Amino acid sequence: MKLGIMKAIRRVGFGALVMYLFDPVNGRGRRARILDQIGAKERRIQKRATGLRQHVLNRAEGVKHEFHDAIDKLSLHDASTRSNGRHAPATR
Repeated sequence: MKLGIMKAIRRVGFGALVMYLFDPVNGRGRRARILDQIGAKERRIQKRATGLRQHVLNRAEGVKHEFHDAIDKLSLHDASTRSNGRHAPATR
């Protein structure tokens, strides 16, 4: 019984939506406004995705530089210990 009532409520709601969007006087403007809002939402999502992509690329670039700096420091340290047989302070 409850399932039949829910189905009827959905059908009435869908019919009201169709009447609202295809109203001969204001329906065209309502549909245009909905399409404009969808387009604006798409642009905002695209802008956020582009910003997030750039953020991730920048972070990866920073990690790469930090890794290379660490390797360079290790290389300098190894070279200084090989040259005189003892630990020398690392220079920058």
